[in-house]
Amino acid sequence: MCFQNKNIQIWNEIVKIIKEVGFDLIDVKVFDTFGSPYNKHWAKFSPKSDLYVTFKKINRHKKTNKTKNIYVEDIIENIVNDFKGNKKQSFDLNRAYDLFIVQTIYELFNDKELVNCDNLQLKDVVNIFENIYKYGNIQQRIL
Repeated sequence: MCFQNKNIQIWNEIVKIIKEVGFDLIDVKVFDTFGSPYNKHWAKFSPKSDLYVTFKKINRHKKTNKTKNIYVEDIIENIVNDFKGNKKQSFDLNRAYDLFIVQTIYELFNDKELVNCDNLQLKDVVNIFENIYKYGNIQQRIL
């Protein structure tokens, strides 16, 4: 599946449906788009790349055990920490967002329940990234 959407709730619903019909996650890759220069350079809250998500139909019904909640802010904080720990790579908000979506997909497929994702848009994710990058943590979780 090649898809990109800036609404994390859409990703949450897609993963739920794909899991329910018996597919397993194989891989997620990020590819640069050849989209319009406007979207790439001027539209701050527009996805800048495409995600290629590979699934495989499994014969058995995979039992879902939602045992742990994960917060959007926790995923973002881990990504920011990875950027800060890698001296060869400077922080890039576009790349960070791609990594956020990839990590979110993996977390959802590993039976995590994403908390606070209803109505969460790219703009919100960018603001959380900027706050965590600048201040080291998020003062308040999105409610």
